[in-house]
Amino acid sequence: MATALLSNARPQTRGQALALGSHKTMGETNTQTCNAEELLRELLQDLGAVIWEADLGTWQVSSVSGWVEELLGYPVEEWLVDPHFWAHRLHPADFASVIAEFTAAVKDGHPRRFECRMLTKEGRALWFQCNVRAMGKAAQQCKALRGVLVDITERKEAERKLRERTAYLHGLLENNPLGIVVLDPEHRVQMCNRAFTQLFQYRQAEIVGRHLDSLLAPAELLEEAARLTRQASAGEMAHAVTRRKREDGSLVDVEIHAVPLTVEGCVVGCFGLYQNITDRKRAEQEIEKHSVYLKALIESSPLALVAYDGQGRVQMCNPAFERLFQYRAAEVVGRKLDELIANDDLRADAAQSTARVLAGETIHAIARRMRKDGTVVNVERYSVPLWLEGQIVGGYAFYQEATEHRRAEELKAQLGELQRMEAVGQPSPE
Repeated sequence: MATALLSNARPQTRGQALALGSHKTMGETNTQTCNAEELLRELLQDLGAVIWEADLGTWQVSSVSGWVEELLGYPVEEWLVDPHFWAHRLHPADFASVIAEFTAAVKDGHPRRFECRMLTKEGRALWFQCNVRAMGKAAQQCKALRGVLVDITERKEAERKLRERTAYLHGLLENNPLGIVVLDPEHRVQMCNRAFTQLFQYRQAEIVGRHLDSLLAPAELLEEAARLTRQASAGEMAHAVTRRKREDGSLVDVEIHAVPLTVEGCVVGCFGLYQNITDRKRAEQEIEKHSVYLKALIESSPLALVAYDGQGRVQMCNPAFERLFQYRAAEVVGRKLDELIANDDLRADAAQSTARVLAGETIHAIARRMRKDGTVVNVERYSVPLWLEGQIVGGYAFYQEATEHRRAEELKAQLGELQRMEAVGQPSPE
């Protein structure tokens, strides 16, 4: 078959060959022919190609190149014996389309190119590009079909993987709750997802090709928007919490991540991720407002307040605590509360109380605690655990000086002792 194809590219007879160059011997001509055939054979193998020819009357394959066995596993002899052998090697789903292409090639005389699958001896489907033409100038003169099969299985597999990846990325893009927009190097919109159009109330057709910053940024934030876009286009990540404009002119609080878009190491544009943070900003404002109230309450409270973590380390205290125990807040934050306000004699009681609170118990008691200068003061203490998401993460305690309460308790105790002594007839102490 290769010899037949090559014959069109050289003189047809030995005499013609000799006339073209009498200095060449027949052996040299044969050697050149063999070399050309070997070159063609290697080229076809490198391409994964098979040349074939079939008779139109019987659909019998009359010749096929030997590379077919390497590709499909069937020796050449099997293709040449059974007129239906080639048809049984076609993938069933492609049979009708292949016959239609063959018929069209015979009918109009034009070469046809199409893709089809053929089955290997092991049952694996390989993809081929088939180039076929009828041999003859008119349909009535056509006696044979000649074609070239080129193995494109690797390409088709790569295309399949690309389609899968594209479908995955498309699904990720369209179903992403973040608004996503893609820009070209001139900062014009190339595409956006559904979340983006919902956030800014545009249809994609309305914004494709338009300059993003002039579209979304209010006048006072135009320079900020341009800076973010320039950073991403220069290959840098950019981030901002800001506001952008909807189609109706209303402003929306957004968090923006601008990311460079690179292909083979070159920046070819950028894309932006937009998150609507209106609810978050509203919640932050509410938290800030409550924090102001809480801070004012703590700061102005006449009760000494201290909060500590799960290891008993002070996290904060108020001015009343500073006055009662003579410490500044900076001196106590991060230190163990029981080591600050309990001396050696009082530490066991203090540590036990802290442990009970961290175990979930609420304590209200009169106790003795130590000031910075070493003096001991009677305090009324109210301690409670601090819960966060169902877990005890620390505790806090309120203190107020209980000197009068302690004096009353002491007087009560002395009165009880006098009454006991009188009952037994002992003289009372002076």
